[in-house]
Amino acid sequence: MSNTSKEYWVTTAEAMKILNVTRQRLCRYWCDKEKGFLIENKHWKRGMYHNTTRYFEINSCKEVLLQQGFMITRTA
Repeated sequence: MSNTSKEYWVTTAEAMKILNVTRQRLCRYWCDKEKGFLIENKHWKRGMYHNTTRYFEINSCKEVLLQQGFMITRTA
């Protein structure tokens, strides 16, 4: 875990900008049963309804992406 203990939850649109990924790629990280590595309720959580936005804990998402070998080149 990173040194930052405070959680910072952002919407899907904000996560896309911060992580510099498309919506499809972000979905693949959490939806794909074989390749997905973002864990529900740790890295992301559902909205109130099935069609509402998901929320991402951006600090833990950045950490796991870096562990997976991704480079985050742009931050918001």
